[in-house]
Amino acid sequence: MGTSETEIQTQLSSEERLELLQLMLESRHGDLREERLIRQGKGWFQISGAGHEAFGAIGKGLTSHDYLFPYYRDRALVLSKGVTTQELALCFFAKKASSSRGRQLPGHFSHRQCNVWSLPSPVGAHLLPACGLAWGLKLDGNSGLVVVTTGEGAARQGDFHEALCFAHEHCLPMLFVVEDNGISISSRNHESTPLALGVLAEDQWRRANGSEVESIWSVSMELLSEIRQGGGPRCIWAETPRLSSHSSADDHRQYLSEEELSLLLQADPVDRYKRLLISEGLVSEKEVDALDQEIRQRARQDYDNAFSAEDPDPNENEKDVFGGPASPEIPSIALESDGRMLEAVNKVFHTAVETNPDFIFFGQDVEDPKGGVFKLTKNLSETYPKNVFNAPVAESTIIGVACGLASYGKRPVFELQFVDFVAPSWNQVATNLSTLRWRSGGDWACPMVIYAPYGAYLPAGGPWHSQANEAAFAHLPGLRVVVPSTPSDAAGLFWTSMQGNDPVIILLPKHLLWERKEELSEMVEAVPLGTAEIRRLGNDLTVVAWGNCMEIAEQAIHKLSGQASVELIDLRSLIPWDRESVNSSIRKTRRILIVQEDVPSCSIGQMILSELIQDSETWGSLKTPPLIISRKETHIGFNPIYEYDALPKVDQVAEVMAEMISCDNGISSQTLSMKSKEINEMGSNAISRESESTMEDDEVIAILVPTLGEGIRNARIVSLASKPGDSVTRDDPLCEIETDKAVFPIEASVDGEFLEWLVEEEDEVGVGQEIARIHAVGISPAEVVSTDKDRASVGTVVLSPEALERMSEVARSTLEMEAGWSAIRIAREIAKEKLGSNAPTPSMIGTWCVARAMEVNQAFAAAAKVAGFGPDAGAYDLGFAVALENDGLETAVIPRACGLSFTEFRQRYVDAVDLARSGKSATKARTPLIISSLGGRGVRTAVAVVAPPSIGTLFVGSSHWEPEGGPDGMTLREVVRLNLAFDHRWMNGVGAASFVADIRDSMEKFDLTELD
Repeated sequence: MGTSETEIQTQLSSEERLELLQLMLESRHGDLREERLIRQGKGWFQISGAGHEAFGAIGKGLTSHDYLFPYYRDRALVLSKGVTTQELALCFFAKKASSSRGRQLPGHFSHRQCNVWSLPSPVGAHLLPACGLAWGLKLDGNSGLVVVTTGEGAARQGDFHEALCFAHEHCLPMLFVVEDNGISISSRNHESTPLALGVLAEDQWRRANGSEVESIWSVSMELLSEIRQGGGPRCIWAETPRLSSHSSADDHRQYLSEEELSLLLQADPVDRYKRLLISEGLVSEKEVDALDQEIRQRARQDYDNAFSAEDPDPNENEKDVFGGPASPEIPSIALESDGRMLEAVNKVFHTAVETNPDFIFFGQDVEDPKGGVFKLTKNLSETYPKNVFNAPVAESTIIGVACGLASYGKRPVFELQFVDFVAPSWNQVATNLSTLRWRSGGDWACPMVIYAPYGAYLPAGGPWHSQANEAAFAHLPGLRVVVPSTPSDAAGLFWTSMQGNDPVIILLPKHLLWERKEELSEMVEAVPLGTAEIRRLGNDLTVVAWGNCMEIAEQAIHKLSGQASVELIDLRSLIPWDRESVNSSIRKTRRILIVQEDVPSCSIGQMILSELIQDSETWGSLKTPPLIISRKETHIGFNPIYEYDALPKVDQVAEVMAEMISCDNGISSQTLSMKSKEINEMGSNAISRESESTMEDDEVIAILVPTLGEGIRNARIVSLASKPGDSVTRDDPLCEIETDKAVFPIEASVDGEFLEWLVEEEDEVGVGQEIARIHAVGISPAEVVSTDKDRASVGTVVLSPEALERMSEVARSTLEMEAGWSAIRIAREIAKEKLGSNAPTPSMIGTWCVARAMEVNQAFAAAAKVAGFGPDAGAYDLGFAVALENDGLETAVIPRACGLSFTEFRQRYVDAVDLARSGKSATKARTPLIISSLGGRGVRTAVAVVAPPSIGTLFVGSSHWEPEGGPDGMTLREVVRLNLAFDHRWMNGVGAASFVADIRDSMEKFDLTELD
């Protein structure tokens, strides 16, 4: 039985050895009793732990603070943790009082009070949750640890390897135990385990003999002690006999020879331990027989009692699928009146961690400076570094770890970068997240939020950045699924879900993340799950939509010009869904249209209609057949033509609305502004080809902001290259724009005369916005793609080869020189005596010296010009790293840093630092060089990365003294090391060396006259 003592003993006492024998006998007789009951027709299924009794010795080293994630043959081990044979007997008979309330197979152990986690059937599915719980222990500084066991067959599962990686990466307090039978049901696998194949590192695994209980005890006690001392995860691989058939549904005599069966019996750990203790005189054979008989009788009585226990109540079949509804307090979160969904979610995240430090954020790229690919976690890790962690590119790890972490008591808010990538984690979603509460009778639960950007309506997402697969989640009882369509709903649904008692999947429509919504409520209101929102009242037709399709439905209603009365319901919550609101609306309008982004088969829309028409009153009230507009039964192609062809479209929805409303109520479709003939002429496709037309002479061509990448809806104009009256040719860069992700040039698509700009530098522009016009020379354009008037054009402008080249992999090279530092140090000391705290800092003086070198070095100017920064060095900005709180870094930018006086330069330097530390990011589009330093940390040299569009990064090391030989012998010289990482596409080694040499000379020759 588990103990509360924390000291690990180095040897077993005589009393403890006898206790181990009793434990092994109790486990064996429980298995034997179940085998007999199966033969008597008193059980449905049995899986035996015979041969695995030695692992009960591990329990001798466990405390009440430790957790066990067992394997289905670990009967002895769970007994050692405090579970009783009586409780296991209740599980065998699937009684109401069993740990699963009769819902799990025997051998699927669970015991909340003993910290035995609920085991699911899919092998290896418990390994990542074990890591999550161990991570929780470590985050809290808890003294407990986790023991997780499995068979050798599961060692070929991907989750096994992901679990090992995560445990080692985070140095988790875990003991992994593989109980190797050498056979999976009937398949021999001695030579195909990852350890046999050399995939696992031998030095990380301790081998043990599963037939020898004291071998298991000594190895496990040693490793448990190392884990408790902070040594991180430890691993045992033990060859272990499987003395029984795989289960009661199997007969191993069909595939094992008599000789093999005989060898198995010789490896029986119970018989071996009996003989060992008898041979050492610790106990007599007669005493062993008496003990054996006593334990056999106890097991029989336990199973007799369990057989008579109460069976489950069928009326409780749906109990424990979900926890109770959340009743969160209303948070003090104010939203901007024209805010975006991503900003609303980000505010909720900050408020949540501030109010409850148990919230843990985990996902790919969620840490700053990236803050998530959609900026949902921006500034979160800088503010709360102990609550926000980057995840590996391993979705099963993300979901599995979340399950264990939530089981421990933390509140995971984990991100899948795109919902399209959920497939590798589906085992964890379907096996653990949706079933844990139900299969453990409510003893274990995993309340959490898993959120993911989802859906299409952003061109060029392709098959795996455009999916709307909400129905797959909805098919799993135990998961709640919500899809907000407004910033305020996103905030309110997140807040409610984060305070809830269940796993919630929140799907964020990518198309709407960047949309600004007006007339938002000032304060976030908690949105109860299962409540829809009626966005528009009406009497003629009920339209139900959610996510991206809310925008489609709203635009379609607008096309009817108010001549029809449409009630629009935003479902918001898919599981559970608001039956009452939808049903009430249908009985009023007597028509229903559902618009959804998913495919129709087995979809949410079909579910809603299926339930509604089962109500005879609702069915009898309908004037028209209920309809669903869905994505076509196909995948989303990369070309926008495929994407928009597959998805529900505004005109398509408007046409169906008109036809439904005109049916059987005396309203003619001709009275609607969108007549059927007009709709048909426009076509149901939103995308049309224009390749048949040719450009006339003197045609004016609009220059539009192109598609900039998935999720990006806005950009900032950095520079305008062309002027009215300029002659332009196709592919000429016209201007540069900057997004959160990169800098792009926009190019001319035709030859002609540049007419006018419709924007100015620093303006914010949106995708599809017209920004300039060109008077084109009469040529036929390339075939283009356009959409209806309500949607921005796509495909008319593409990224140039120059832009693509600048985004491609940097050809990085490096070189290093030493520069004398004494001149700067002495100047700084003199200036400090004269000016006190107003004296320029060494970092500022060093940055000034770099700017001077940028002014004079011809090689740098040539490289900057080739890289697209122009020939005028006076237009170059200079970037430098600024330290923030919590070890954060930001790049400050000095605009037009060359050609300034020292006074002007100093003021711009101070302004740049203040701007960076205020959290505002300056454009880096005109910054060919960035300076980095860790001098405050004593780092003398480092190799930096080159971040386009810059062509180089200069690392300035900490000042230190180096010995230098001379005619008078060795002397000490104060130096810094200058390490330039440069992009070899723009600058060669000779040019880079001359540039660094000019920086060195500028530093070594610096004097106080430059301060004037």
